[in-house]
Amino acid sequence: MRLKAIIPVIILVISITLFNILFLDQVVKKSLISIGQKIFQAKVDIRSAEISFMPLSLTLSGVEVANRKEPMTNLFQFETAKADIQLIPLLEKKFIINMLEISEIEVRTQRKVSGHLPKRRRQKKHSSKLLEKIIPDLDLNALSKKIDIKSLINIPDLKVTHASQELKRKLVSQSKSWTTLLESIDIDSHI
Repeated sequence: MRLKAIIPVIILVISITLFNILFLDQVVKKSLISIGQKIFQAKVDIRSAEISFMPLSLTLSGVEVANRKEPMTNLFQFETAKADIQLIPLLEKKFIINMLEISEIEVRTQRKVSGHLPKRRRQKKHSSKLLEKIIPDLDLNALSKKIDIKSLINIPDLKVTHASQELKRKLVSQSKSWTTLLESIDIDSHI
């Protein structure tokens, strides 16, 4: 009698596992390409996308994003990008990345094939005007020279910084109180 309840659960687990093994990486790759092409209005190439569940991570390889104004030039490209993501916050609609690692990133490289999208895949004109208002001239080469990473991360405002400073204050305070206590003890009278 319990066998009738267990068999559908086993079939469901096997089906989900097979889908993840056979199709999930391709679905993620095609979704990321589609989203990237809508954002940049130019061809986005991704050699491979891999999802790992233990721990939850996404690895992209061979990413090239074409420049819509210069279709034979990449806006940027990188060899690999890996993001380790916390699973539990995703259930709370929060997206927390523990580690993001990008290797071999390059800007304004030449493409072998044009990055121009066919008309049927291009977004409507009103959305491109919106993108131009948000990002009027996206020149990553000039931008990379102007960006100061240290200015992007305000170290005094990080929670870790505040916690470490508070811990340091407590440690100094405890150290002083223990030193005072040890100095006040008369060891000779207790012997």
